[in-house]
Amino acid sequence: MLILQTRGLYRTYRTVPNTCIQTPSNAQQPHRIPAPPVLDPRDASENDCLTPKGFTCMRARVSEGVWVDLYNLHADAGTEDAANLRHVCEHITACSDGNAVLVFGDTNSRYTRASDIPGVFTTTNGMADAWVQLAKGGVAPAAGSNALLCDNPSPNTTCEIVDKMWYRGSPAFTLAATKFQYAGTQYLNADGTTLSDHDPVLVDFKWTVNSKLHVSDPQGGPHGGFYNDLNAVSFKPHLIPLPPPLIHVPQLKAIASPKASAITIRGANRVDAVSITLASGQTFTHGGSGGTANTRIFYMQVTTSAGRTVAAGTNNGDCVTRTAESGWGVVGFTGRSGDEVDRVALIYGKL
Repeated sequence: MLILQTRGLYRTYRTVPNTCIQTPSNAQQPHRIPAPPVLDPRDASENDCLTPKGFTCMRARVSEGVWVDLYNLHADAGTEDAANLRHVCEHITACSDGNAVLVFGDTNSRYTRASDIPGVFTTTNGMADAWVQLAKGGVAPAAGSNALLCDNPSPNTTCEIVDKMWYRGSPAFTLAATKFQYAGTQYLNADGTTLSDHDPVLVDFKWTVNSKLHVSDPQGGPHGGFYNDLNAVSFKPHLIPLPPPLIHVPQLKAIASPKASAITIRGANRVDAVSITLASGQTFTHGGSGGTANTRIFYMQVTTSAGRTVAAGTNNGDCVTRTAESGWGVVGFTGRSGDEVDRVALIYGKL
């Protein structure tokens, strides 16, 4: 078990219109999620002209097979912040299905403000608010109630600011917030004044891998759209660690004990498609009929414990080998694909 700690002076960042953070498509490096547009500015208030608004996103590697999608947002002020948060929710639904997610930043939103919807990440994306969970005992303030205003720095966490953090784990590992702080006293100028007009948020997290479902690191490039079989092969609906009633993340009907019965790989110069059929009858297929980009999966070979082999593509010698541990087997895939298989990681299930 490791500790993942996330700090944020949320007023110090600036979003970049129509882009996401991008690093080389090495399995050891974070990689981009398809570029989000800036948040819809059509109803922007006058104060929204003071700084660019929007969100950036990236996928970060914590450990082997442990990847977290990070969404850094700054929403509009006024009533349009609700539409902004829905926009981010839609992007999470489209690009982070089955993945662990952290959302953090200046939401310009409060639970006590009747027109605001900070709970939308919980109801739409199955995420927990670290402040609600740890500072408020899992019960968010009622909409329309008196504002819980904070000093800056704040001596306690019972008050509410617009800078927030939501999170969820994945079927492959649990992610839990263990400590929540307003950390303004840790970020001061030399003369003792606060660095920012917003009190920074400091949240400690811990993660624990699933004992029956693991994911390898991916191999391949940044092209194509995302695919992920994790939700489909998970053993039960993933639960957010909140007080009862627990929240179920929307997903496909879970398969109780996934086990592969057949794997098909199709390709010529590169791998065009990969397919796996489970003993339960479900088949998951990813890829297409061809492509021209040069950062695809060029070759793939699968060898079973019985020594049978299937392969496709052109072996250029630049290969990595993934081997299931004893008692484990490949039950699905996650990665990116379009006309071809662009990026692939293996989902292992306990046999």
